[in-house]
Amino acid sequence: MKPKIAAYALRLPLPLKEQAERLAAGQGSSLNQFIVTAVAEKVSSLGGAGAASGQRLGAAAGASGMGVEDDDVSRGGV
Repeated sequence: MKPKIAAYALRLPLPLKEQAERLAAGQGSSLNQFIVTAVAEKVSSLGGAGAASGQRLGAAAGASGMGVEDDDVSRGGV
């Protein structure tokens, strides 16, 4: 069963976005996948409810291609 995906308009300071884009590209992933993984890791480290499932969701988004691509994000799609 696929997890439900929610779109969220994220505002990042430009230097942070550019750095995240470089890091994502260096890992061979999209900016969206990089952000999903970062949020899942943070939720897990803080012990949030469903933290373990959050990490699985982050991994699943990249493996299944569920993520929104970088150009969708820059157009305001997420």
